[in-house]
Amino acid sequence: MIDVRGVHHLGLTVGDLATACAFYGAAGYRLADRLTVGGPDAAVGNGLDAASLEIAFVAEPGLTLELVEFDPSDPRPVAATDPGFGSVPVGRSDVERDPDGRPVTFGPPAAGLLVTSSAPERTIGLLGVLGFDRDGRNEVVGHGVRVEVVGVPAGRRTPANAPGRVHLCCEVADMRKACDELAARSFELVSTPRVSGGLSWVFVSNPEGPGVELLAIDTP
Repeated sequence: MIDVRGVHHLGLTVGDLATACAFYGAAGYRLADRLTVGGPDAAVGNGLDAASLEIAFVAEPGLTLELVEFDPSDPRPVAATDPGFGSVPVGRSDVERDPDGRPVTFGPPAAGLLVTSSAPERTIGLLGVLGFDRDGRNEVVGHGVRVEVVGVPAGRRTPANAPGRVHLCCEVADMRKACDELAARSFELVSTPRVSGGLSWVFVSNPEGPGVELLAIDTP
């Protein structure tokens, strides 16, 4: 079993970062950090030929969102029938969808996230390796978060830069051990881990479902 310290964030690919920040700010999330990521790691780590990223981290008690605007972005947004789509918990009940078309859920993250996958059993299995326990036919729970995995037809691959896509990031205690454990269970990685200062991160190859990211933070 991989030593997972917890869910670090829920990532949302957005069409316009300013619009997304305003929406989630009105929904009770506060801006925690903002940064620009460029260079080869931004592309290679996300399985793209080219990419630069504008990122904002917004947080409420119990959940941090990573809002990511890609340049270039995929011209076709993710729909509810595509793999990698999902819902987002917000602290307001007067809206049904966010600016990129995701349904919003009124309540805390423990009330549940919803993600789509064209191979639900594989996605559930991957989350199981990360310490989530199955709780019902298509639900897993762990690290203070409940995730419902909804099956959708197999279709086109959902790239990281498609607005509407979601990814779940788990912080791990040891990146090398985590990667070795995934390989032992036949899960491949999008790239080798990318390293920046005291951070290392990598995406698990999961084209059938949402993005799954591992993050390790070296502390002095």
